[in-house]
Amino acid sequence: MVSARPFTSGAPREEFFEKMSEMGNATDAEHAEFFDRHDQYFVD
Repeated sequence: MVSARPFTSGAPREEFFEKMSEMGNATDAEHAEFFDRHDQYFVD
């Protein structure tokens, strides 16, 4: 028997992908703010 899992959509991602192309010239502070706003965390 396979149990059905309810579908839960994630956060809206349109702005993330639209603005990502603009991040090439961003400062470190702008990168940090952008990634924090979009729940993106990098682990060393």
